[in-house]
Amino acid sequence: MKKCSSVESAVTLNYWDSQYQLHAKPVTDLRLDPDKLIAYDVEPMVVYANRTAVMYLNTVKIVGMSCKWDPASGKIGNDESALSIVLQDDLGRRYWHRAISLSGPYAVYDEDGKTIIGGQIKQVCDAIKEFSIPRVNIETNGVGFFAPTALKAACKQFGIICGITEHHETKNKNKRILEAIEPPLTSGMLWIHVKALEHVEPQMLSWNPKVKEQPDDHLDAGAGAIILTPERIKPGKSNGITAHDKNHNWRPNSGVYEVSTDY
Repeated sequence: MKKCSSVESAVTLNYWDSQYQLHAKPVTDLRLDPDKLIAYDVEPMVVYANRTAVMYLNTVKIVGMSCKWDPASGKIGNDESALSIVLQDDLGRRYWHRAISLSGPYAVYDEDGKTIIGGQIKQVCDAIKEFSIPRVNIETNGVGFFAPTALKAACKQFGIICGITEHHETKNKNKRILEAIEPPLTSGMLWIHVKALEHVEPQMLSWNPKVKEQPDDHLDAGAGAIILTPERIKPGKSNGITAHDKNHNWRPNSGVYEVSTDY
């Protein structure tokens, strides 16, 4: 069937949808197309065997997890306080498992003024326990400067073992989002849980790398979590010898050596 002139004159398919199908889509080309995300609906499971804990996502072995919290005040009309959790398997695929919007004040205390009983800090602690998060990276720009200290105190109160690191971001946010999300997205290496997709998809559809102020809090937190996961090299074969048959630890400080000297 021949396309009508309206379609031919449209710049992108999103323009056609927004003008003629009444779908709310941007008129510019999408740099972060949510249709390229691979959705899943499985929760991670930690299995204990031979005194070792192993995490699986269905039958996929998870070898890494990162968590980024971009704090905000939680007030209506302000930036969202966003927490993103990203898993990684041994093939280097990323699983954007959660994109959580934290609400309310940073902390709600009991009458004693010391015991935390609610607020964003409590929500982060709940996520740490639910998903066995080993470390939380906190962006300390703006209002987040005191969040690491408060979270450390809360983890101690609730008996949670979790590393807390802080990072002051200086790099351009839009450039950071593109560099982190676009490569795994376009290469089919970025999966996303359906619960995270609910928050991420609307921001991806409306996101424009040329616009400075826009709803992008979940993209920013997700990009930070993706950056925290290392690139992994899959063992392969060379002349019939597998990488496991050789010393494939390429780091220069690996191994123990005995050296004799005259002294």
